[in-house]
Amino acid sequence: MAKMFRSITLFVALCLVLAACAPAAPAAQTAAPGATQAPGAAQAPAAAAGSVTLEMWMFKYSDPYMTWMNTAVDKFKAAHPEIKAINITTKNDNDLEAGLITAAASGDLPDVFINAIGFGAANVQAGVLHNIYDRWSAMPADYRSQWTDATIASVTPETGVMYVMPYSGYGYILYRNLTVLKNAGVDTTVPATTLDEWKAQMQKVKESGVTAIPNFTLDIRAVRIMYNSFSKAGEWGIDFKNNKSLINPDAWAKAGEFLLSVKPYASPTTFGDQGVTDEFCSNKMAFTIGGPWMDPTFAACKQTKGLDYDYMPIPGVTADRVSGVFGGEYISINTEGKNADLAWQWATFLNDWPQQLEAAELSGQTSQNATAMSKSTNPVVKQVFKSLSTGSVLFDSPPFFVEAYPDNYEQTITDNMNAIYEGKMSPQDAAQKLLTDLGTLIENRNK
Repeated sequence: MAKMFRSITLFVALCLVLAACAPAAPAAQTAAPGATQAPGAAQAPAAAAGSVTLEMWMFKYSDPYMTWMNTAVDKFKAAHPEIKAINITTKNDNDLEAGLITAAASGDLPDVFINAIGFGAANVQAGVLHNIYDRWSAMPADYRSQWTDATIASVTPETGVMYVMPYSGYGYILYRNLTVLKNAGVDTTVPATTLDEWKAQMQKVKESGVTAIPNFTLDIRAVRIMYNSFSKAGEWGIDFKNNKSLINPDAWAKAGEFLLSVKPYASPTTFGDQGVTDEFCSNKMAFTIGGPWMDPTFAACKQTKGLDYDYMPIPGVTADRVSGVFGGEYISINTEGKNADLAWQWATFLNDWPQQLEAAELSGQTSQNATAMSKSTNPVVKQVFKSLSTGSVLFDSPPFFVEAYPDNYEQTITDNMNAIYEGKMSPQDAAQKLLTDLGTLIENRNK
């Protein structure tokens, strides 16, 4: 899925993933998965049959997800005879972001669009997004209750202002090559629950002549994931009011120390590269990190190469927490377009729990819709939620819809961690330099 290649910038609220936090389906909401009509606010008179074509832009998700999307289009059209077609255009990350900004400048935005929540502030500034709070507020309470308060708060930067609805989400899990582990003498029935236990398994793998993990220091996603194991809630992102990074220098140094300690067991291949997938599928690597979108790839390797694998939470410092990051995508509409009312109906239909549940069951795609996720039985989806429910999990690039991150912010972070990894700075010195460098970027962002 295209979003896995981002220096990710968006699951958006931690408690979204907790089964305890997920609101139960309201008694009045009895539609089965595949229902064709989300409740909606008062709409303009219906257009003539077959007179409206909606344009929708989105990421290229997994093939199973896109297959589900096509069935959702058919269901919506069946309930809305005025719809002639819903044309879906898929784009990679950079093309989608650039395309939306260009379309906003020319007054030619698509009717409905999906993008990373981390791009939200830049999209507001560019005129891609406008306030949909009144439309959202007009939705029935049982519809709005499908998302946790924390999730909605993440897309509501101030009272009465809401630019988007939370849509799909993602978290990370640890994929295990069981063949490599068994050959190394690792008991695969007893998964590692702490970083120390995981490190001991890495050592066994290395002693058997196989690489244990990728290089986790050159990709912002991997760096965030490993840092999270040592940090606390709120110790990531930017405090724009006080012009400072929220990174905890002690947690940063500890993450650097851990990654430096496992360097002997790591491949030169960088997390996120195709080479990691190739090594994992060819029994040349024991562990890799990814989201649910990687499972179809590994399932295909199982069919073609006999890959024996499973997945589990990424171990943390202690057994009561994991290493992980939460991000996601938004869905919104062209509020100024001639099809705004139908676009809103289509967006709210897609985001309703029956559709989001069906997407999860058929494709493994996780959602920010808490009601849908609480009902999912898809094993990889359930594992992601188990991971994100254990300990403190970071947002990927908070706060959202406030200000865009400065240029080179994430590159500065990865460069710093790699400097620790390559022995250019001690973890403690690097942590202090990181805060200084990020502070300078933040302070000078508008100059």
